Amino acid sequence: MNNNNLSSLLPKEPFFAKKGFLAQFLFLILFVVGGMLIFTAIGLLCSQLIWGKDISDHPTAAYYRLIQMFSAIGTFLAPALLFSFCHSRNWFRYPQAERLPKETKLFLYVIFLAIFLLPLIGFIVHLNQQIHLPKALAGIEQWMQQQQEDNDHILEVILQATDVPTFILNLLICAALPAICEEFFFRGTLQNLFQKWTKNQHIAIWLTGFIFSAIHLQFNGFFARWLLGVYLGYLLWWSGSLWVPIFAHFLHNALSVTMQLLVNQGTIPDEESISFSNQTPAILSSLLLTAAFIALIRYTYQQNKDKQEDISHKINNL
Repeated sequence: MNNNNLSSLLPKEPFFAKKGFLAQFLFLILFVVGGMLIFTAIGLLCSQLIWGKDISDHPTAAYYRLIQMFSAIGTFLAPALLFSFCHSRNWFRYPQAERLPKETKLFLYVIFLAIFLLPLIGFIVHLNQQIHLPKALAGIEQWMQQQQEDNDHILEVILQATDVPTFILNLLICAALPAICEEFFFRGTLQNLFQKWTKNQHIAIWLTGFIFSAIHLQFNGFFARWLLGVYLGYLLWWSGSLWVPIFAHFLHNALSVTMQLLVNQGTIPDEESISFSNQTPAILSSLLLTAAFIALIRYTYQQNKDKQEDISHKINNL
């Protein structure tokens, strides 16, 4: 059967063409739950075929990497791609992944922003650790703390090696893959969906950032991750390309992986030995971030203005 025959079997309109926000949102949840269950099952089956049935009782770094890979793809990337196809019959159009930024300057801005963010993020995490939920919600806080400890243990096992090949593998599994999968879902899919619903880009960005942080179930880093999610959301809005926040997300993860490698090698002290309580680096970081954001906004505004003028010029010459 050729492609023309396959196309004739599809409905004339995309599946979501006449469905409102609530229906699309419910389908997205269905895609997430279904993808998570299916891909997790495939990951567990593959791990048993490779290492035997007892591997889950004695997990190794390789086992955790495999499970992390299938979990990220099934929970975030596969639902986002399926949602895009149902929305526009294109796997990449809805999450703006088919748009590539033409100027490399955007990526230079993102590199500077990633460095400037470090002191501010560390200070916010420090403040977050001083916050506790009310006694009535103490059970929830304890459960979230346990989830964070479990995640930290998995990362510790994955990142414990210090050789270069394993470091590169960890960059792929712990930095590149989460950046791609999570940005396709949160910024590319969820933020766009919320924007169409609220008709307000700012509400969509902050709401998506909140869900992005909450779904990680790590209370101590909740506000820092919320801020990071908002930052990634604005990068998508300003650039119009999903690959800019993907690059920023990758840099953030890659810096964490690299710092852990340096800790393991004894090159720098571990995170517990570093104090983030000093306000001066955080204030300086905020000022530098503000200046970088203003420069980025002016740059993207000028780019859009030049593009509109170029379109008008072409129309006038017709």
